[in-house]
Amino acid sequence: MRRWISGILAGGLAVLSTSCAEPAGPSAEAGPLLLTAALPVAAVEAGESVTATFTLQNRGDDSLTLHFPDTCQISWFIRVEGGPIVVPAEGGWGCFQALSDLRLAPGEEKTVSVTVRNGAEGPGVRNLATGRYELYATVSAREAALRSNTVGLIVRSAPDRARQRPLPRR
Repeated sequence: MRRWISGILAGGLAVLSTSCAEPAGPSAEAGPLLLTAALPVAAVEAGESVTATFTLQNRGDDSLTLHFPDTCQISWFIRVEGGPIVVPAEGGWGCFQALSDLRLAPGEEKTVSVTVRNGAEGPGVRNLATGRYELYATVSAREAALRSNTVGLIVRSAPDRARQRPLPRR
C-alpha cells in the first residue's frame, strides 16, 4: 500500500511539474495563414521615426474568413526588451465587444502599421523613451491564434551636443 501511494504521489508531482511549465504559445503560421512583423531599420536616433508593419497573409489557394470575438483583428504590442509591455499602456487593447470578420482572398494580405519615435507623440505616432524594445503582433480568431515574429528596435538618445562643440581656433 505504501509503495502504491508513493507511486501516485510521484506521478502527481510529475504531472504538476509539467503542467506549470510555460506553454509554447501560438506560432506565426497556422495552415495557409502567416503573421509577420517588420521594421526597415533596427535603430532610430532621437527625433527620428520608424514605421513598423504587421501583416497577416493568406498563402493558400482558397479564400478564408476569420471570425473574431471583438473588433481587434491584428493587435500589435511594444515591450521593453525581455520586460513588460509599454504599448498599449495597460498591456492590452480596448476593443469593442462586437463580432467581426476578416475575409482574405488567396494571396491577399491585411497590414496594420505603427510609427514610433523618440520625441513628441502625435496623431498615429507612439513616443518611446531611449532603450531597447521588441515589437510583435497577435491574431486571436476562432479559426486560428497567431503570434508574429518579434523584431527588435533600439531607440537612441540625443547626442550630447556639449561634447560635439568644435575646438576653439588658435
